[in-house]
Amino acid sequence: MDCVISLDDLNDPFRGKMDLVIAGCKGKGIVMHPYCVLRDVWEQARLWRQSRSWFEIKKAIMDLRSGGAHWIAEVLEGVGPQYGRWATNALPGESWHQYGAAVDCFVLEDKRAVWDSSHRGYAVYASEAMKLDLGVGYYWRYPDPVHVQQFRHSVTSSTDWPTINDMMYKRWGLLAKKNE
Repeated sequence: MDCVISLDDLNDPFRGKMDLVIAGCKGKGIVMHPYCVLRDVWEQARLWRQSRSWFEIKKAIMDLRSGGAHWIAEVLEGVGPQYGRWATNALPGESWHQYGAAVDCFVLEDKRAVWDSSHRGYAVYASEAMKLDLGVGYYWRYPDPVHVQQFRHSVTSSTDWPTINDMMYKRWGLLAKKNE
């Protein structure tokens, strides 16, 4: 599955707000195109493992296990080595993408994706999302201008690892077993 593009996979309250954000951008001459909405735990694990040393990965797996997130630890270990640039600080279960509460959009201009974060479209996108009290990656310490999420807080600030582990297993683990 990796990453789903359809806004239909967002939860209902957030979907309505994202429709308003995208319409607000369009009203200002900016076309925002979603490219990642719902991301499965395995893709999140692959992205997190990119650019990290084996020591960091092993430590995260041990911390997850000792924190009661055994299934997520198995996912992180099971995706194997991944290579590439840094992509995320969010472990599987820590990203709102796994809950249908985050979306990544790029600026579409002249039928081409614009990835330059200094393009004014990303500032407009962030501004429209802020008006609706959404979490906006554009303003983060390590900016992620394509990212908007339903909540300003992190998953782990409001939920413990055993609960996250159970939610992720119910959403993704049972789905994987069903498709075997």
